[in-house]
Amino acid sequence: MILRGQTIIILHHGNWSKTMIRLKQIGSNMTVLNKSGYDILFSYETPVAVYDHQRGEYLRTEQKFSQTTSRHINKWIGTALTISVPQSIIESYVR
Repeated sequence: MILRGQTIIILHHGNWSKTMIRLKQIGSNMTVLNKSGYDILFSYETPVAVYDHQRGEYLRTEQKFSQTTSRHINKWIGTALTISVPQSIIESYVR
C-alpha cells in the first residue's frame, strides 16, 4: 500500500533509489499518482493518462474503456491539447 506522501525505497536494476510518491484522490474513482515528474491519472485501478511536467504535455490512452473513464480523462485534462498513445505507453509510466 502506498500512503500519501510516503517515501518509497526501490531496487531498480541492482541499485537502490529513494523516490517520493504522492497519491491524491480527485474524484469518485479518480486518483492521481505523482511520481518522478509525472502525474498519472487512474480511473478506477487503471492508469489512463499522464502529464509530463518537463515537457508540459498530456498523454491519454487511445484504448477505449467505459464512458465514465472517458469522462474522468476529459475532466482531468480539460481543454489542453493531448497526444493519444497506446495503453502500454501509459502503463510504462507506472513501472
